[in-house]
Order: sequence, then C-alpha cells, then structure tokens
Amino acid sequence: MRIAILCNGRTLSEWQRRAIELIANYHQLYLLICEEPLAKRDASRHGLYYLLNLVSVRNKANRPVPFPTAAFEIAGHLEFMPEHRGAWSSLPDKALDWIKANRIDAIVKFGLGLLTVPDPEKLAAPILSYHHGDPRSFRGRPAGFYEIDQGTPFLGQVIQILSNRLDSGEVLAFAESRVSPHSYRRTLIDAFSLSPALLPQALAALESGKRLPIEPRGTNYRLPRNATVLGFAAKRAAHLARRLAYGAFVEKQWRVSLVRIGDADDPLAAVAEANRRRKEWRTLPIQPTHRFHADPFFHGDQSILLEAMNGRTGKGELVRVAGDDQQLIEGLSGHVSYPAGIEEDGRAYLVPEIRSWSRPAVFSIGGNRAVRVADLDIDEQAILDPTLLRHEGRLYLFGNRPSNGSSVLRLWSAGGLFGRFDEHPASPIRTSVRGSRMAGPIHRWPAGLFRLGQDFRSAYGDGVLAFRIEELTAERYRESEMGAASFDEVKGPHTIDVRRGELLFDWYEERGSPFAGVRRLLNRL
Repeated sequence: MRIAILCNGRTLSEWQRRAIELIANYHQLYLLICEEPLAKRDASRHGLYYLLNLVSVRNKANRPVPFPTAAFEIAGHLEFMPEHRGAWSSLPDKALDWIKANRIDAIVKFGLGLLTVPDPEKLAAPILSYHHGDPRSFRGRPAGFYEIDQGTPFLGQVIQILSNRLDSGEVLAFAESRVSPHSYRRTLIDAFSLSPALLPQALAALESGKRLPIEPRGTNYRLPRNATVLGFAAKRAAHLARRLAYGAFVEKQWRVSLVRIGDADDPLAAVAEANRRRKEWRTLPIQPTHRFHADPFFHGDQSILLEAMNGRTGKGELVRVAGDDQQLIEGLSGHVSYPAGIEEDGRAYLVPEIRSWSRPAVFSIGGNRAVRVADLDIDEQAILDPTLLRHEGRLYLFGNRPSNGSSVLRLWSAGGLFGRFDEHPASPIRTSVRGSRMAGPIHRWPAGLFRLGQDFRSAYGDGVLAFRIEELTAERYRESEMGAASFDEVKGPHTIDVRRGELLFDWYEERGSPFAGVRRLLNRL
C-alpha cells in the first residue's frame, strides 16, 4: 500500500517512529510535512496539568526524534501549510491534489490536533488516527488521565478511521495496556510502548476490509482543571506510598499444588473444580534453601519441573519433583523460570525462560544436570515465557519480546525444534494486558484447543484467561476469548498444567516480612 505519514515539521515521537519502522518494509512510504499552530494555553484553568505534562507525558517513549531518517525510504514528500478555523485544521487543496496524484491508499496521522475530514470526493484515502483511550468509555483527552483517576485497571487504545465526530471513527485495531495507579508516567510509558504494534494490524485490517465491533459512545473528556489535577496528584502520592510500603514489607508466598479434577471440559471448568476442592489440594513442601515454588510443569510421566526461588541469592532455580523427592537441577548459571518442555523425535527437551543471562536455548536433563543442547534458531535475544506447541506437523512458539513487555503476544513457527523459527504472518496475535503473557502449556480439552494467558488487570499472578484456538496454520491464526478464572480463598492461579485428570498450578498468599524489600532487591541484581 501507499502510505502517507502526516507529521509536524520533521520530527515524530519515539513511539511513532517505532510504529513506522514496523511497516516500512511492507509498504511504500510518503511524507506530508506541515506546521501545527501553537496551542493557546489557559494557565489559570489548566496550569497544573501543563506542569504534570512536563514530568509525566514527556517521557522516553514520547520524546521527539528526527524524521525521516536514513532507515526509511521515502517515495515522495510534500510540505504545506494547513488551513485553520478556530481549534480545527484542514488540508489545503495543494495537499489534497498531491494525495490524489500519488494514489495514496491511506494517511497515518501523526501531526495536527483536531483535523477536519474532507468530503470523500475530495479525499478518497482514509485518515488513520491513534486514540489512547477505549472510545466505549473514554473519548477526548488527555491520554490515560481519567482512566487512572477513576480507577480503571487498563488503558484502551485504538487506531480509527478519522471522522468529524471526535474519537468516533471505525476501529481498525485495539489494544490494552496496564494502568499503574501510583504513576501517570509509568502508565503512559506502558501505553506508548504498546502503541507501535497497532499500526501493522490496522493497515492489514484496512486492506482486508475488516472492522472491530467497538461502538464509540464514551464520555468526551477535556483537559482537567487545576483542582482536578491537585486531587489526582494527591491520590497518586497515596498509591505510591502504599506501593513502597508493600514492596518493603509484603511479599507473595508462592506455592505449587495438585488436585484431582476429573474430566473437565475446558481449563475454566478445571480451575472452577479445583477451587471447589480447595481442601483436597496437595501442596508441595518447600525445602529450607528456597522461599517459594512457582511456574510448575509436568515433566515426563512421573515428575514435575518448577521454579524455586533461592532465599539467599533471590534467583530462581530449577527443581525436579518426583513423589516426595525434590532435586536441584544444576548446569544453569543464572535465574531460570517457566520450565516449559517439548518432545522431539521421542526425546524430552526443555526451553525455559533464561532471558537475564542467555538467549533462548534448548536443554536436556540427564540425572540432576541440565545440558545445553543448542541455541534456539530464532532472531530474538530473549523471550518471556516461551511456550511450544506441536500442531499438524509444525512447531509453534508463543512468547513475548521483553522490549514490548507482557501485553504483546507473538508467535513463531518452525518445522521442528532444531529448525529455523520465523515470525508468524499473524503475529502479534494479541495486544492486551489481559491474556497476552502465557500461563502454561497449550492442551487439547474436550471443548477444543486452549491457550491460557495471565490476567494483569489487578494483582500480578491473580488469575488466568482462556482462549480457544479456532485456527492455526503456518499462515493463519485465530482465537476466541472464552473467559477468566481465579481462586476465592487465595490468589491465583498463575501457571497451569494438566495430566490424566490432575491439575497442577501455582498460587500465592500475601505475607508481611521485614526482609521483603531486601529479597526484591537481590532478585534484580
């Protein structure tokens, strides 16, 4: 497609540059350069918000960067002065004629504020615009402010086809990032870090004629007045104080348990049955050298692999559990977690998360030692919670890039474990704080093939979401969200596995400890 980038001057925000980077190799790029008039500011009403803007909205993801750069090939460009009527801008005939002459298929709006959309006979190309807010609830501006103020657990964001009703266009792509109640800055960094992934999805949807069923009927918000900002700041300070106190004196006591669930139809029913059988849980004992157990996986027919946090070093270690015996697996030189397994040619292998000290690798276990068999043949230096699935003759790898965080789930595939893993055409397959980080292996249940994802809407590790995989081939991927599941008396689950009617899972309780902060610090070193 022929894509025109509309920007102010010759700069973009860093997240906007990254969005263009994701489409540059697949589309022909053009450049529309304009000058946006300086906005009139009313300090008597909004002065405190402008101050908040300086310390929160202006962050590393939103910093200005030069554009274009040598990294992008620009097929053509036009510099123009927009026309203005009050707060609204419009494209002059010079720009409209240039767009038509260059047969532009779509315009990505990274410049100008309020822009009037011309009549279709003057402009056939749609204008695509980002909006950081779920338009079903939050239209207008500023991004993320009212979501935090009202205690919304996540910040929606869309790419829409611009219309002349504010934030009410047809939606092409949708994502959700986490709201941090203690920090407006952190909330926006997370949102802008996720935003680039939406642009390839939006262009693919535009090309195929697809639209998302999102009705933009939310409240149209305006810049907050000074009194609102004062209350906002006070609440953020209170949340930050509680967060610091929690980090210093409270820690999650993670445990791993098993329970018989019988013939559950799907993972949601399995978690519900485990919740009902709370008194029947068989919880694995923790050895004195370890503080907690988490990330359990069945390994072979008789044993379990899990992460055990060393109480002295604060690092995760790999432990194999067989009956009452617990054995430390040596040969792994750094923090290890999420010990997901896969069979290849009748042999059992392990592809754990080792991102703090190594690129993704394949291990085998002999006795009490993990042996590095090979690096995973993939163009990734690190993957969060790598989860492998063999399906109809191919091997698929689900996981997250650390640079994108836990809200962008990607998919790769290969002919086999030691083959070349290439990113799937449908990747990323989910962009949301809900369910984009894997929560255990993918299993076929009576109700279908299910993927489990972590639920980050509230506390970390407190519950999962289930997605039924409707279609999976080397070219296509499609899943349906089926619901969420969590426990009543304790927090969790966070990782789930199942074998022969038995559910394996982790969970936690929050306990006070004077050394909680020290252990958190050790885990980061």
